[in-house]
Amino acid sequence: MEIKDMVSHYLAENDTPETSIATLWDTLKVVVRGQFIAIAARQNALRRDKRQQLEDDIRALEETHRQSGSLAVRNSSPSNENSYAL
Repeated sequence: MEIKDMVSHYLAENDTPETSIATLWDTLKVVVRGQFIAIAARQNALRRDKRQQLEDDIRALEETHRQSGSLAVRNSSPSNENSYAL
């Protein structure tokens, strides 16, 4: 859920006459902070998974090269150089 949508949803659910503006503001800050933490955690997990996959690919290529000794294996690389960008 996008932050803007999340804030709109939060205000629609929690902006009641019984809730003071100060309480609404303080709790909104907590909710938004939690959302940012969740986004950062998701991005870190994706980055970690991508790095692990690249390391696994390198290990497999090294093993293939070690067994075959072929320069073709040594010089093989993904066609998309951007796949290495973390």
